[in-house]
Amino acid sequence: MENDDYKKKLIPMQLMALLPPIAVKFFYVTFVLSKNPKGCNYSPTSHGIYHMSQEDCDLALQTLIDNGIVNAIPNGDWYKLVVNYDKFKEFNYPFKDLFDKDGIKLSTEVTFKNNKVEGIINQLTLSEKEEMVKRLGYELASSSDNDRKKEIRDEMARECFILSKKDAK
Repeated sequence: MENDDYKKKLIPMQLMALLPPIAVKFFYVTFVLSKNPKGCNYSPTSHGIYHMSQEDCDLALQTLIDNGIVNAIPNGDWYKLVVNYDKFKEFNYPFKDLFDKDGIKLSTEVTFKNNKVEGIINQLTLSEKEEMVKRLGYELASSSDNDRKKEIRDEMARECFILSKKDAK
């Protein structure tokens, strides 16, 4: 590992002291112990590695996101987590100043899982949803890019799943 990569994995002690304990544990296990300092993946189903509940993992991640420490980019059922190392500069102050700082509060609501597509779909009528599925199917058939085809197939699968959940209600 290059020296710069090692330095990036050093989380300022001031930040660690201000974060809630479950956020510290989540952050440490996710980033410091990962092999890639640029980011890593998080699966909402892999909370067992943290020895924490799913809710605690999600709240810890949401706290890091809300405070600009981490960005979560959805990738199917996974999230690519990227550390905002520039944020660490805000915690570069003497330890004696730590006593005057307020701790970072644990987030109370998980919003990183909210999918904009689902919100849009909830506003559509059944005929509009059918039209959307037709358009996606046409786009898939006319596309020559395999990556784009996979994206469209994944989006269609999500749409069909959401529609099936609505039909079951």
